[in-house]
Amino acid sequence: MTERHLKAAQTHDDAALRHEEVARYWDERGDPEHAELERRNVEIERAAAQLERDRADFVRRKRAFLPG
Repeated sequence: MTERHLKAAQTHDDAALRHEEVARYWDERGDPEHAELERRNVEIERAAAQLERDRADFVRRKRAFLPG
């Protein structure tokens, strides 16, 4: 199960990178409002990635205490 969460974390990290690129695109075209929306997406995707890593860590720790 931890692998699933780590894969999801990578997916969110990849999405954050794409949103960063799109934010730069809109900045270069003089649309700061659109760029800011993309930057908000970056923050959300990074937070989601961290949540998935935290969940993977939790599952790992929980399994360490399970008997047998």
